[in-house]
Amino acid sequence: MRPIRLALAALLAAALAACGTGREAPAAGTAAVPAAAGGVGPLRRLLVLPVTYAPGSCQWPDMAPRLDQSAVLFVRDWKGYDIVRPPRSDATLRLARGLAEWQRAASAGDRPPAPLRSELVALARDAGADGVLLLDAAPDCAGVTGKTLTALAGVVTRPAAPLETAAFDGRHGTLVWRNAVRPALWEAELPRSGPSAYAMQRAIEELYQPMDNAVPAVLAPAAREE
Repeated sequence: MRPIRLALAALLAAALAACGTGREAPAAGTAAVPAAAGGVGPLRRLLVLPVTYAPGSCQWPDMAPRLDQSAVLFVRDWKGYDIVRPPRSDATLRLARGLAEWQRAASAGDRPPAPLRSELVALARDAGADGVLLLDAAPDCAGVTGKTLTALAGVVTRPAAPLETAAFDGRHGTLVWRNAVRPALWEAELPRSGPSAYAMQRAIEELYQPMDNAVPAVLAPAAREE
C-alpha cells in the first residue's frame, strides 16, 4: 500500500505544481518592500492570530477587522488553507504583539525568542494547527493628524512597510515565510474612512499572492510522517 500511496502523492504534487498558478487572483501593481521570503512548507491548517495594528496618524475605523476578514477569505479561498481562530484572550493578543515586534527586526534564518516559540507551539497544538499566520498593519496617512487609535491587538511600534505578514511552523515555532508590501492604492490621498473595500482587497492580494498554496489533504499526513 505504501508504494501506491507514495505514487499517488507524487502525482498530486505534480498536478498541484502544474496548476498552482492557474487559480490566481488578480494582483494590483504595487511597490513591494523587500523581505525575507521562502516556501511555507508542508502546511495546511493555519491558526490566524489577531491583526496587530499601529495606526500612527491614521484614524481608519474598523481597519483591523476589515484586514482580518479580507486576509482570511483570500488565504482560505484562493490559497486553500484550512483556517482556525485562537481564543480571544490577553495571552493571544500578547503573543501577536510580541511576534509583530520581533519580526520587524528579524533577518532571514532568525528564530523568535524561546518564550514566544513556546507560546506559539502550545497555541497551535491546542488548536490542531500546523502553522500560525500573523498580519501586521501600519498605514501612513501623510498630512492627516489625529489621536492614536487602539485596535484589535493593541498599538505597537510602526514598521517600515504598511503591511507585513509572517507564517510560522506550528511544531517548532520557527519563521517559514514572510512578506511585506506598500500597496499602491494606499499611496494616494485617502478619505478619513480609509481605503475602499476594493483597495483593501487589492492590498491583501498583493501581500499573500506569493504565498505557497496549501498542501493537499492527502499529502499532509505523509509530510508529517517524515
